[in-house]
Amino acid sequence: MSLPRYRTPTEILPTKGYVTVLEGEPGIGKTTLALASALASGTVKYISYNEPEESLMNKAQRVLHRRPDNLEVVHMLSGGTQKVFSEIIDSMDKGKIVILDSVDAFLWGETGQQPERVLLQLIYESVKVRNGSLVLINEGISGLSNVLKFVVDAYMRLEAENLLGINARKIRVIKDRDYPVSVFPFYYTFYEGYQVFGASYFLDLDKVRQKKVKMWERPFGSKSVMNEPELFLYILDSSVSVPFSRLYRAWLAVDYLSHKHSIVFIVRPDEDVEKIKESIGTMAGTNLGIEVVKSSGSIVDDSKMLKSFSDAMLIADMIIWEHEASSNPSVYESAIKDIVENNTKKGSGAILFSYRSYRGLEITEKYATRERSIVERDGHIFLRTVRPPGPLYYVNIVGSPEPELRLVTMF
Repeated sequence: MSLPRYRTPTEILPTKGYVTVLEGEPGIGKTTLALASALASGTVKYISYNEPEESLMNKAQRVLHRRPDNLEVVHMLSGGTQKVFSEIIDSMDKGKIVILDSVDAFLWGETGQQPERVLLQLIYESVKVRNGSLVLINEGISGLSNVLKFVVDAYMRLEAENLLGINARKIRVIKDRDYPVSVFPFYYTFYEGYQVFGASYFLDLDKVRQKKVKMWERPFGSKSVMNEPELFLYILDSSVSVPFSRLYRAWLAVDYLSHKHSIVFIVRPDEDVEKIKESIGTMAGTNLGIEVVKSSGSIVDDSKMLKSFSDAMLIADMIIWEHEASSNPSVYESAIKDIVENNTKKGSGAILFSYRSYRGLEITEKYATRERSIVERDGHIFLRTVRPPGPLYYVNIVGSPEPELRLVTMF
């Protein structure tokens, strides 16, 4: 018998008979996350102590791209513990998803009626036998947080993390009764509608390169720099895996091929040229326009060799020239300058990849028109153009049935 897999936050929130807590700092997106997940699954009764109905409707419309017709709002000005109790029970009997926003406001509403006891009675006795589910939004200031972790069915914490200079939102699933929980966090965005991403750590990235891929819609749109004959520098954090670096370089080659550009793809002296060309051809669905060449190991010799390719976009990992960058930086710089001038004259441009620790990076940065940084966190990969500054993208990798790589705007 196979073991149950872990569930995503979107799957957890509407579970029948479940009490789920969403906890996090103000402004992190607890309300919007609860609304988006719940409204996609059924009728929602939203009991609000601080947000008016129109505000909630607008939030829902922003992430669903439609005005919801399955959202009912009860606005509690203050107090009314027993009324809230009745609303929850009645709604759950009808199979609705109830969102109580927030636990803290509920507990402070009627001190004389022992609201903590009422809340625990809801969780322990009343909700479990109902057809709906209850979502508790918790600001974490009531002092009941530690108790809730033990008595509810699911507990999730929403956090912010600075990635490449921009705060990204993530969810840690701490508890999901009867199911295992992911050791990796989920990241989420409301920028282009509600999207939650699980780690792609388990994907065999080398196998992704063995199939024809579905190309992404370029997020840069009309401002795309595909036709600018300049040097683009991709800087990888040490956390980024070598398989991803290989995959992304190949994917860029396929992207440019699909837009009718010619590519010269340089590989290390110990790599199999035909195998790599076949892989890129398989991903692109054609070998037309791609030249895979083996580096001599010397940037000086490679720069001379590149002049024979009249209008091809260069894609290469700078590690093949790192020895020269360290041992003879002036020669290395002269060769980099020669490559940039030659490709600019041809009108084709170059894309070079470098890990942040490379000595050659310090030299090459002076000649780069644009820099994009890539970082990996817990099986999630993020990209941002840092020169000039741009938005933060989530690199979403789908392995099957049709491999796809998509850049999703996080913020």
